[in-house]
Amino acid sequence: MTDDERPTDEPWQNVNDERTWEEDLDNRHSAPHHHENPNFRTLAHDLSADPTDFEGQAVLWDGESFEDPKRKSKGSNAVQGASAAGTRAITMQLVSFYFRYPVKAFMRLRIDYMAVARAINPQIQANAAWTVHQSTLGVLAYAVRTHGWRFIPNQVLPPLLANTSMGIILYTSYLQILQHQYAPAGHSTKRAYPPPPYWATFTAGAAAGAVQSLFAAPLDAISYRFDVNELTKQNGISHEPHLKLAPISFWAYGRRILSEIGLHGVFAGYSLSLAKECLGYGLFFSTFEYVKQQMYYKWLSHYYGHRHRYLHPFGTKPTDPITIIRPHWSLEPMFLLGAGASASFASHAVFYPLNQIQNAHLKQLEFIDRSNALAAAGLKKHSYGWWTRYSHAYEQTYKDCRELAIQNGSWRRWLYKGYLMNTMKSTPSTAAALIVFELVRRKFGEEVGLASIQHDGFEIVL
Repeated sequence: MTDDERPTDEPWQNVNDERTWEEDLDNRHSAPHHHENPNFRTLAHDLSADPTDFEGQAVLWDGESFEDPKRKSKGSNAVQGASAAGTRAITMQLVSFYFRYPVKAFMRLRIDYMAVARAINPQIQANAAWTVHQSTLGVLAYAVRTHGWRFIPNQVLPPLLANTSMGIILYTSYLQILQHQYAPAGHSTKRAYPPPPYWATFTAGAAAGAVQSLFAAPLDAISYRFDVNELTKQNGISHEPHLKLAPISFWAYGRRILSEIGLHGVFAGYSLSLAKECLGYGLFFSTFEYVKQQMYYKWLSHYYGHRHRYLHPFGTKPTDPITIIRPHWSLEPMFLLGAGASASFASHAVFYPLNQIQNAHLKQLEFIDRSNALAAAGLKKHSYGWWTRYSHAYEQTYKDCRELAIQNGSWRRWLYKGYLMNTMKSTPSTAAALIVFELVRRKFGEEVGLASIQHDGFEIVL
């Protein structure tokens, strides 16, 4: 069978053939190919080299215009970050409904915004058999019927907005830092090609984690000292006679805790949080970008560029027409799902063990808080300064962790006990949020043209 007689059900076509029904369905390639455009810049990636080494390679952009793409605006980065953070919150609730109890998302909830609603629900407190009344909407409906609509802005919205804002800061910081680390990522195109190297995404992710940890320090301080029993105490104010006394407002509760612990208490244990956020989100974003791009392009190069070469040899003479290969539409979404799952497992390998250490460190922070409260009341005087107190807390934390490791048999067994199940429950929310993050990023990208990988005799259109 000659090149001109190749069947039309294959994922390629000859550029000299007449238009097929597959071309009519795919409007993405309606622009003239670069082989038909005499002004096109013939720059391509050589598949004979390492297909994952894209540094320094030029880009094949299809279309008539060759102006440099516009740089992304900060507003576009903020919209993308907000979309991913909001999707994370919604997806987490769907997954928690499936597992019948709340689960952590890819970015852990610093403050549980449903804690008060569950604490005042009699069915949940009685451990009754699960019904629809114990779902998120059912629990909220009971809280509103009992305490009125003010329960939502006072008890639910503050922690929900706080958690979502941390996600917006994380994603927006990552996009802003990445475009400074790697110039093509700053262009408002649907696809950053060549893809950013691993070091650029890891550095951007680690820096974004550091920025988020700084803003999240007050939230972490509140979550460490969070006591739902204090929030459920009635404040003695009821504006409707048929409603019960409302719990203490979350706004007032947070302000009271921050005023009690002061600036030193807010940043107590910050070094652990900084190390966890930097390493965790560095692995999180770098793993996602690497699987989504480098591994995807490598697989395309191997599958279409090598495996199909033996089934349908491409033309090798200069006079032979170029064969255009369009990958199947379902391949890239599959790699996106795999990238999200891989990012979840990689990041939790850092988050989970450091969370174990942080939980042990909380006991020392509680002891310091009690000492500070007694000193403020004039019942006790500190024998040494605050720096010595917090330094001694880290020493005692290490002793406690070592004792726990001995009890569990080894450091690894203690640090990663329950890691697999916890990560599996958070993976669906992680993958969904990252997919939306990527789709929104492409939605706001401009139709500059089509990127492609070219070799002798064939071209893979991305």
